[in-house]
Amino acid sequence: MNDKHLTVTEAAKNKLKELISNRPDAIGVRVEILSGGCSGFKYKFDYLTKIEENDLVTDLGDIKIALDDYSCTKMVGTELDYVTDDNFGSKFVFNNPNSTAQCGCGKSFSV
Repeated sequence: MNDKHLTVTEAAKNKLKELISNRPDAIGVRVEILSGGCSGFKYKFDYLTKIEENDLVTDLGDIKIALDDYSCTKMVGTELDYVTDDNFGSKFVFNNPNSTAQCGCGKSFSV
């Protein structure tokens, strides 16, 4: 799925669907950018059970991804991917063109 704020790869979509299938009350995920981490900002995932009035919603058919106003401004053009590495496990990765730096552990970023 592609919109001006968030592109979601098939791998990420499939993993999100798998995670949401374990939560009958969830209709998708909420992605937020919060202040924190050693570089200034960090991403937060949560299950989406209700769409708020000011949410920007990316509809992937089976699931929805909601972003609040604040997060939208920092995520324009971002790709959400899910990568698997046999040596280190699997994780969601945000390829955010607005990020100007990332901390050494990869958990936070700056814009």
